[in-house]
Amino acid sequence: MNQTLFYYISNYSIGIAAIVAIFKFKKAASSFLPFFIFIWLGFANEVLSYFTAHYLRNTNVNNNIYVLLESLLLLWQFTCWRLFDSNRLLPKILAAAFVLFWIAECFIFADILYVAGYFRVFYSFVIVLLSISMMNQLITSERGNLLKNAAFIICIAFVIFFTYKILIEIFYIYGLFTSNREFRLRVFNIMRYINLFCNLVYAAALLWVPKKSSSLMPS
Repeated sequence: MNQTLFYYISNYSIGIAAIVAIFKFKKAASSFLPFFIFIWLGFANEVLSYFTAHYLRNTNVNNNIYVLLESLLLLWQFTCWRLFDSNRLLPKILAAAFVLFWIAECFIFADILYVAGYFRVFYSFVIVLLSISMMNQLITSERGNLLKNAAFIICIAFVIFFTYKILIEIFYIYGLFTSNREFRLRVFNIMRYINLFCNLVYAAALLWVPKKSSSLMPS
């Protein structure tokens, strides 16, 4: 397949989940509201990136703003899933840490016109840890088929996507892409497959989102 075509397919595959979300939203449990916003925001940012790349030749500003919003949305999502019931102060601390870290990198130590790589490593690492904790909680508390549990499916995708994202950002930070173009292309090709896979997983997970007044388990 043509690499440019696959690039667009991978990026805009989030649109499939966005369409599914439109049909599922009205009857979905409120505990999944942040995830719905996450899907729609991701699609909106992809569309915006197309225009900023075309007219401004730089997508860093909107992407830097997006990753901050994404980190806070996902933190809110884990709160809605009651991951922090035993420590209600933790999400507030993490939210403050995200905002302060982002401000420091984008406006104090660097510039919002450049990729906020350190922040992306930081919040991605936190999301991976929270996803694993959520999965462990579901394994011990739920009795049904976890592969039909929307929260569990979403967390699997989070672990895969954000773990690889950490690796890519570390490669950027340490300049491992600058000296080897072929290596960079291979790494990003893998990321495109992972992105496509995770976006399809999100769409599938939306089909299992419980209805209003339901728990995390499907009815």
